[in-house]
Amino acid sequence: KWGRIKITQGLRMKGIDKETISNAMGVIDEQEYLDILQDLIKAKRKSTRGKSAYEINGKLIRFATGRGFEFSAIRTCLGTAADEYEMD
Repeated sequence: KWGRIKITQGLRMKGIDKETISNAMGVIDEQEYLDILQDLIKAKRKSTRGKSAYEINGKLIRFATGRGFEFSAIRTCLGTAADEYEMD
């Protein structure tokens, strides 16, 4: 349950060439990738405390970037998670 950035970094540290890494990253199913991130954000949101939605979202963004997910994917999933969170 790591993002592409973290996976790429780990593979580079192991000495794997860029072309192989690029091919491997291309195989990742985008919808499955976003589903994993969505689940991580939903789980983390339950334990995250803050004074405002802005503060909570900032903490969730830091959490997801620490896991190696791209900001565009995080923003997409945060919007979806916020919609679902409001419905609960």
